[in-house]
Amino acid sequence: MTRVLNTLGYKCDTASNGQECLNLCETKTYDVIFLDLVMPVLDGEACLKELTAKYPETDVILISVNDDEDSVDTILQAGATAYLCKPFKLEVVQTVMSQLKEKREQST
Repeated sequence: MTRVLNTLGYKCDTASNGQECLNLCETKTYDVIFLDLVMPVLDGEACLKELTAKYPETDVILISVNDDEDSVDTILQAGATAYLCKPFKLEVVQTVMSQLKEKREQST
């Protein structure tokens, strides 16, 4: 994901688990966070709950190999901005990032 985002011209930090992600958010402000659903220490769903509670202005995009419609609906209802199913193409990430940029520009 870092390589994809860098290719698209975005700067990004990485965390190896959900707790590291939360720790980074305490020191920096992020516009968008990509979370894998399955992570050690703190999984994507638990991390999503923390992020939406503490940082509601941050868009959170969940990533998983699971494309079960009920799982996707659950994650979106929990506050995720979008859900990407692995494997995904560069164009998909580019489209999502463009939509988020447009949404932010309209709200300012």
